[in-house]
Amino acid sequence: MTEKETAEKIVFDEDHLRIHYDTDRSLVRLVWKGYVPSEDYRAALDTALEFVLRNKVHLWLADLRNMSAILRDDELWTNAEWFPRLARTKLQRMAILPSRDFFNQMSVKRIMDGTLGVIEFPVGYFAEEDESMEWLLGKDVKSA
Repeated sequence: MTEKETAEKIVFDEDHLRIHYDTDRSLVRLVWKGYVPSEDYRAALDTALEFVLRNKVHLWLADLRNMSAILRDDELWTNAEWFPRLARTKLQRMAILPSRDFFNQMSVKRIMDGTLGVIEFPVGYFAEEDESMEWLLGKDVKSA
């Protein structure tokens, strides 16, 4: 199997988010699209979290390149409610492809600054998807 011929399948596809799952690599890839209203943002993150829990996923790639601003209330919810639940999963690494949108970049920085002491897995930021995949699949990651 080449890198592009993995066992990846789309497990969620809505207006603002598509979630891909690579069973062989125990990896989810979230591809965010545009502005996400609060209710949809929270529901999408909860859906992703439930999937990660149910499938004991180890690796998370957040593709934020086409995502726009996140509301401040959603930033606070992400830190207070969502990340503490994510911290209790089997995740080993999270890679982020930052948004082109400045306001999203600032939101994500505030969110991730708020995860210090909450999550124990490393988080990496990458300009290119290939770099993020190489890091996610590094030798020190346990197989599923």
